Amino acid sequence: MKRLSLLFALSFVLLSFGLANAIDFQVEIEPGKTFVHPDDMNTYYMGGTPVYMDLKMGNDDGMDHTGYSQTHKFYATNGDGTPINWIDAGGTDLGGSCNRMNGWEDGTYWGMFNQVMGFSWDGSLPDTMNHTTASMTGWPDGDPTLTRFRFHFSVPVPGTDPTTDIVEICIDQSNGSDPTYDWLFPIPVDFGGPYCFEFLGVPNLPPEVVDPALALTTPHDVTFDVTYDLFDAEGDPITGVGAIDESDNPIGTATLVGGQINWTFDPPCSWVTDGLSHTVRLYAEDADHGQTYPMVKLTDPISLTVTNSAPEIVGPCPRPEYTAPLGDAFTHDFDATDA
Repeated sequence: MKRLSLLFALSFVLLSFGLANAIDFQVEIEPGKTFVHPDDMNTYYMGGTPVYMDLKMGNDDGMDHTGYSQTHKFYATNGDGTPINWIDAGGTDLGGSCNRMNGWEDGTYWGMFNQVMGFSWDGSLPDTMNHTTASMTGWPDGDPTLTRFRFHFSVPVPGTDPTTDIVEICIDQSNGSDPTYDWLFPIPVDFGGPYCFEFLGVPNLPPEVVDPALALTTPHDVTFDVTYDLFDAEGDPITGVGAIDESDNPIGTATLVGGQINWTFDPPCSWVTDGLSHTVRLYAEDADHGQTYPMVKLTDPISLTVTNSAPEIVGPCPRPEYTAPLGDAFTHDFDATDA
């Protein structure tokens, strides 16, 4: 009887004060948890790695929002029973895996009723949760879009092959949960879902050259000489470096110096006038994981430009002084050279 009385009170409050009809929803995964797979160059979220998902909400409907009941379902497009590891991050709900934030965790907006319930929240998808709220004052119009829920989890994946091992996790609004909450004034706007994210095991990534130049220029009698830092995502030892030209042939001398690559090249004079486009692509190797050329990450092509030097008149050194009577012709031979 007490439960029915509470539900009746909530119904009265929600009917009396009205509901919003324009709520902004956004769903995002923790930044910095993606990688580009070298096989297909697509971006995936890191499988088997702890991440959090933010559910953001903002009120822009022109009126205060005095209550709602919304149910969300987490599921995998791979099928029912797909596992997910909910992580106890000290959160307020759902075994510590869910943090309520920015006024959702206390009575800031929802002074009369503010409850989260999980349904089969057991790590075997689909898992469903409901949030029901009520207040006499409510959630004010104009409150910005902020994180209201943060879910902590990791996604087990079978491997690193993008053709077979992707696990796609989605969140969407749901009508299936405890029937006690189904009828209670669902939030009257489209959630905009499903929001889906692809997870995959992270392969061992090849080392890379950090922030190389886009173009290099030198006079034809001056050697190209550049040094760049190297980076390996797994911290594996870098065993070698190299450089190839626009025809994929070795060019110049690449040397591994500590955690850097040094590349030098003495350009031929013909590059000044041949009218061709010349480039170099640098790379680093991790032989311990089979990442030697050509199984490496090449830099983008670095444009190489060789400029001409002006001719120079040369003579004895120190230069002698020459004098002649005013009006008399004076001649002397000097050598001229073009580098």
